[in-house]
Amino acid sequence: MNAQSLFASAAINIGLALITIFLFSILKKQPSNAPIYYSRRLSHRHPIPSHHHHHNWCCSTLLRFLPSVSWIPQAFRVSEDEILHTSGLDALVVIRLFKFGINFFVACSLVGLLVLLPLNYTSPGGPYKSSHSMDSFTISNISRGSNRLWVHFSCLCLISFYGLYLLYKEYNEILAKRTQQLQNIRHQPAQFTVLVREIPLCSEHKTSGCSVDHFFSKHYPYAYHSYQMLYDATDLEQLLELPVAFVTFKSRWGAALAAQSQQHPHPLLWITEMAPEPRDVLWKNLATSYRYLPLQNLLVFIAASLLTIFFAIPVTAVQGIAKFEKLRKWFPPAMALQLIPGLRSVVTGYLPSAVLKGFIYIVPFAMLGMAKLAGCVSGSKQEIKCCSMVFYFLVGNVFFLSLLSGSLLDEIGESFSNPKNFPSHLASAVSAQADFFMTYILTDGLSGFSLEVLQPGLLIWDFIKSHTYSRGKEKVPYLYSMPYFRVIPFVSLSILIGMVYAVVAPLLLPFLIGYFFFGYAVYVNQIQDVYETVYESCGQYWPYIHHYILVAIVLMQITMIGLFGLKSKPAAAISTIPLLLFTILFNEYCKIRFLPTFYRCSIQNAMENDELDEKNGLLEVNYENAHNAYCRSFLQPQGRMEENTFVSLFLSLVLLQLCIKSQSQLVPALHIFGDSAVDVGNSIYLNTSFRADFAPYGIDFVVGQTGRFSNGVSITDVLGTALGVDLAYPIVNGTNTINFLYNKNQAFNYAYGTAGILPETGEATGETLSLGQQVGLFKQTVEIYLPQQFKSSQEISRYISNSLFVVFTGSNDYIHNYLQPSQYNSSRQYNDEKFADLLVTEYGNQLSELHTLGARRMVVFEIPPLGCYPIVLERIKSNTRCVENVNNMVTIFNDKLGAKVKELSSTLKDTTIILAKTYELVYDMINNSSTYGLEEAAKPCCVVGKDGSGLCVPEKTPCEKRNTTLFWDQAHISEAANTIIAVKAFNGSGLSTPANIVDAIKSAKSTPTAHNGTGPNSVSYLNILLVLAFFVVLSYL
Repeated sequence: MNAQSLFASAAINIGLALITIFLFSILKKQPSNAPIYYSRRLSHRHPIPSHHHHHNWCCSTLLRFLPSVSWIPQAFRVSEDEILHTSGLDALVVIRLFKFGINFFVACSLVGLLVLLPLNYTSPGGPYKSSHSMDSFTISNISRGSNRLWVHFSCLCLISFYGLYLLYKEYNEILAKRTQQLQNIRHQPAQFTVLVREIPLCSEHKTSGCSVDHFFSKHYPYAYHSYQMLYDATDLEQLLELPVAFVTFKSRWGAALAAQSQQHPHPLLWITEMAPEPRDVLWKNLATSYRYLPLQNLLVFIAASLLTIFFAIPVTAVQGIAKFEKLRKWFPPAMALQLIPGLRSVVTGYLPSAVLKGFIYIVPFAMLGMAKLAGCVSGSKQEIKCCSMVFYFLVGNVFFLSLLSGSLLDEIGESFSNPKNFPSHLASAVSAQADFFMTYILTDGLSGFSLEVLQPGLLIWDFIKSHTYSRGKEKVPYLYSMPYFRVIPFVSLSILIGMVYAVVAPLLLPFLIGYFFFGYAVYVNQIQDVYETVYESCGQYWPYIHHYILVAIVLMQITMIGLFGLKSKPAAAISTIPLLLFTILFNEYCKIRFLPTFYRCSIQNAMENDELDEKNGLLEVNYENAHNAYCRSFLQPQGRMEENTFVSLFLSLVLLQLCIKSQSQLVPALHIFGDSAVDVGNSIYLNTSFRADFAPYGIDFVVGQTGRFSNGVSITDVLGTALGVDLAYPIVNGTNTINFLYNKNQAFNYAYGTAGILPETGEATGETLSLGQQVGLFKQTVEIYLPQQFKSSQEISRYISNSLFVVFTGSNDYIHNYLQPSQYNSSRQYNDEKFADLLVTEYGNQLSELHTLGARRMVVFEIPPLGCYPIVLERIKSNTRCVENVNNMVTIFNDKLGAKVKELSSTLKDTTIILAKTYELVYDMINNSSTYGLEEAAKPCCVVGKDGSGLCVPEKTPCEKRNTTLFWDQAHISEAANTIIAVKAFNGSGLSTPANIVDAIKSAKSTPTAHNGTGPNSVSYLNILLVLAFFVVLSYL
């Protein structure tokens, strides 16, 4: 490859990269592309940058269509702590890999450009004239036997020691971050759970489950907690028990001790290891017998080797293109390339690396398919295995075959017949191929990273979808996980190429600095905005990355031994051997010093985390959660059984009913307004002290702490599931802005913690969002965002009129206003009657405004008996069960609200307003709690602070029997109570007037919505079955 070819490759790659980057910066600002470029942010309901807000969406400003590179400096401003917090240690390991490349090659460039490059170019025998464009700047230009080679030896030592220092530093720091991360996520069930395989049958009962319980109860009597067997559900009528179980321990040290010990004299029985995260488990592979895994791994190795050999053909062909002289010899018509000016440079300079990149693009996916056959128990282990397979494929094909492809068979035969000559053959090939690898780095870095950030495949697919079968439908974020199996091997190969050429051809080093800087910016952007975290191995990728870089350093040293031999400098070659041995010994030391901690859990760290949990009262909560974390949806837990309380059975029946019923979407959307009773996290986005985004809130919710003021689901969560819509997300993004994400099965939640009917209610705790402001935000939705999702105003009107609107508010107007005379004047300005009139009048105005905006189906909840709530009893210091004068205030309001609802139902055209009489039901639950399966109806379940807010104290352990407790904290009821209220409002009798929700929807005169699967008639039959089951269970108990 001559200089013209090299410059042509550089120009094409840089030009394509600039075009791609500018195109990306423009496309990223277009609202329609947000599901591609902000998929992670959208899925987490995080706000996206301001250019996607309304004022830019609808205005054809020049700014949206101007290219920009502002995302690059923004990426460099993202801290490691932010990446660790948002995406975990695995994502940070990738970023640290790029940082390693930057740190290493910046230092190498200083040495190479300031010392080696002038030394090579000014060699007395040069400049070296050759067809190889870089020879004048490489070690090839040094004359044989020259003492200048000792400078190269010194630089080799300096670079090697610096690389080893960086490796040690990175290993040490990532190990520290791993230890800290394990402490930060110590609530994860994996830390309490051991995966047990090859479980023998119990001799007495002929089941593995019985054997597990006996074994661990006997050998770990103080640490063992419970177990869960796995079943093969291929035949649902006859589940097959597998010899595999997840065993839960009461402490982390107990789990660590069991996982890292040999349990039986026979090493193929009772095989234990720490369980992966529940989301990381590959359930299908657990059915594979442990004894067959070596055979499966052998088959995977053979398949990967065959693929590597097969790819030798295209790699050799690519190198033929790069060598024009050989191409002309093999294919005489190629001489025509010389007739067109510049074409030869493009074909021999840019085309080989581009073709090679295209060929190997599919390799990671093929290797991942093979790795799936290896029987790994977790997705992380499977992807790590794939990383190694891809890396060695790249080393074998892209590196070695590219070096040796000039005379492939001769070189291979020579290497086998005279292995002692391998370093000299390698050195000769390395020196000759420097220019090709420069073009490869340019193509992989500039073009590869540019295409990574542009996502052209998704753009094309999204365009096809939007103009074919998904025309007119809402866009769903294209959410994918970080492709570690692609990123890590390719970046590691670039490090290998750079290290091998660091002393040989230092002109390559500046290109590598650009490669790693650009890659750093691209993947920080992708981690922040695009890729989702699907598992967290806590940095287990790093030992493999460390190994790949050690391989690179060893290859660099072996290459230099060969080059010193070729240059007739045997003393330098011999002097390099101790350096090679030192590198190998360093690797062995790192294996002893760091590697065990990545695969085992130290008893000391486990006990420290246990002590920390005990101090905060969370140890029991965490291992109890771990017990049910590994239940698959089609399995029932085995082993330790809880008490058969009425509520647990009742909730199971309810959930079964709702799961079946959710196949039918009864309304296109659910719109929720109100206060903390139905807030799903809006309070997090405003400046307020009244919030619930910390433990123990959400302890029983599927995704933990979201801002819900409960231990689990809210009333509207259950209603949404029953109606067939998705869980609501917080739509509020400020007092006057919203974070809109349309979904055809969506529940939109405008409710806010301290919100009330009156604007001033709750202001003492910070920013608030009154009912009127919430309706105002819904008006924004109607006027600004819905027109972007529908083709006509008629479709919007039909969508809104068929939706259900739920309003649950008014409690805060008493608790955070009228009953706080020291902070509000309302109790001095109004008596009970006048205050209720004020509230109901404003309430009616907002319901009328919703009607004006298109709402035709509304559910309004009464205020519950606040006089019986612990927060009121605590403030008034009452020893009675309820403060009746407060309940009388609430009753006055509820009576007036009922009258207002009746009035609006008759005056608002084609409108159905349901009144849910929450007061009577909650009052009965307090006074007749046993009827509802509740054992505690007075005290809150969580530990409440002394600040008067009524909220839980952060990180304190709540009560154990949360399913039988009415109050979660002093101001909010529990998940169990929410579920009972929601089910009765949805399809019960006596609570809702004039009809329950499902009957009202069926009888409403509106455009019917589409139904899939189970219809309303089958829902009614399910209601009958549920009631029958209710009485059967009740009579049994």
